Amino acid sequence: MVDASLKSNALPRWQFWRKPKAEPEVQPSASEAPPPMLTVIEGVRYVLGLEWRLIPPTRSLQRTLSLARKEDKKQYVLTEMQDIIGFCGPLPQKWGKTYSAALHLAGRMSQGGLELYAFELTNGQSMVVALNESKPIPGFDFVGEPAVGRGLVDEFMAIEQGQPIRFVGNAGWLEGEETVYLEDIFANPARSACLKRLMAANAVKWMAGGTVALASSVGGGQYWMELEREEQLAASRIVVMDPNDQYRQTLSKAWRDVPPPGVGLLRQWQNLMADLPLVHEGWQLQKVECDAKACTAQWTRMYGSYEDFFKQLPPHTDQAKEVQEGDDALQARVVTTHAVVPEEAKTPWPQTPLPAMEPALRELASELQNFSLLGKVKVAMAKPALFGGNQDPQSLKQAVMTGQWSVQHDASTLGYLTVPPHGVAKRLVLQVSPTKEQAAMTYLFEGQYYVQAAKK
Repeated sequence: MVDASLKSNALPRWQFWRKPKAEPEVQPSASEAPPPMLTVIEGVRYVLGLEWRLIPPTRSLQRTLSLARKEDKKQYVLTEMQDIIGFCGPLPQKWGKTYSAALHLAGRMSQGGLELYAFELTNGQSMVVALNESKPIPGFDFVGEPAVGRGLVDEFMAIEQGQPIRFVGNAGWLEGEETVYLEDIFANPARSACLKRLMAANAVKWMAGGTVALASSVGGGQYWMELEREEQLAASRIVVMDPNDQYRQTLSKAWRDVPPPGVGLLRQWQNLMADLPLVHEGWQLQKVECDAKACTAQWTRMYGSYEDFFKQLPPHTDQAKEVQEGDDALQARVVTTHAVVPEEAKTPWPQTPLPAMEPALRELASELQNFSLLGKVKVAMAKPALFGGNQDPQSLKQAVMTGQWSVQHDASTLGYLTVPPHGVAKRLVLQVSPTKEQAAMTYLFEGQYYVQAAKK
């Protein structure tokens, strides 16, 4: 973002904000998918690890089920369009209802396109599910050890490198992840995700023979009554709530993790970077990365030693540690950590008046467009999505929408950065040392905006 005065004066601002100086762990392979596993989330039985298959247009559903019986499959579930089917063998607790977690997310959370869901469960395990156009992707329907889940996440991102991916979950593994809570999305399972049983081939033939008498017998009647009773009990456990009541509860939780609005956090980062020398005791500043908790600086050796560096640490250093790369003591780095002072919000987020979405986004986009007057700058602004919930924004009376914007340029414009009153600074990365892609000192700034959708 930039003031209007920039149009007439785009001089370098590096000196304006800078004060002059007075080997990786091997993860378990995720390619070998484990057999289907049951997990209980919010009292509901979910199964992950289903064998997902595409149903060819030339093959009927009945033919697909018949082939599955020959493979000794016991249960299945279908996508809404009946073009993808998931199979599994026998599961424990014969008469308990079981739901596919992947298909539940497709029905409750999906917005289309490529999506990756990563959750930490209360039993110490993790869940990873990938969807494409609201349909499960074979091989990415997993529950198990977190290390294996992380490997599966890395594998998916490598496969889809360069593609836009929506990240959702509570594991914190993914940058830009939409944080959601297990109780908010798994307590009420989607009926379409309920697994159905595959009857044995001889049972199908027997029923096709028209043996109606057994269905009307006492034993058959009790069977169907028991099924009906389970349906009613399951329905009674689902608490029907106004979507606005649900949203107010989840929104209140989501606000707790958002830093105070405005430019305060960004100013802390700018001042801290301005105080760091480019060279300290024979060590060169290479990179500085700041978030809401701290700033981390990396230093590479020019001619100094560890003792030289640690004898007098750079300004505002809380922690420092040496990092030697390989066996060469001359190829060394030092990493320093500089604390960020948490701000107290003058007005808590839930009480902060948010601007209307359309004019606020128009103003933010205009500010980013003005930045183009400063040279070859890269700016981006994501489309707004619902903040703090998974409901349809059209069904809510006071939906809060959020999205990210970013600015990437050389360090001469770092002093121009600002944050609107309805946004927060998320991350600032200053690349000091030249790279293969960029010879000048550059930065990447990311912010998050919050706006009010049209009231219903």
